[in-house]
Amino acid sequence: ETAIREKRVAYKHPNLYKLQSKQERKFFLHPRVQLVWIEKAAELGIQPLVVGLLLQFRVVLRGTASVTLPKDFLTKFWISRGIKQRALKTLEEAGLVSVVQEQGCSPVSTVLKV
Repeated sequence: ETAIREKRVAYKHPNLYKLQSKQERKFFLHPRVQLVWIEKAAELGIQPLVVGLLLQFRVVLRGTASVTLPKDFLTKFWISRGIKQRALKTLEEAGLVSVVQEQGCSPVSTVLKV
């Protein structure tokens, strides 16, 4: 058997820079976080925005679309249980997240694509 060797060649197309700059505008802080999602969360107020950013942080960190926001994590940011519940409800009503609440458990939030 003969191994196939790959050789990378520099590619300089005149429109490549324009294409790259358009792709960079689609995300905010991380490729999995949509800028339009952050913009819509910001329109809802400061508390939904902060909870939304923390939710996005946990999603990126865990590598899954559904996460919880534990009390010990939120207390570092001065977010109470009531603020979290109101913010998640607001984000859900705006179509940015889906929340599943089981009695006695922390709500599981899923970040939705916009």
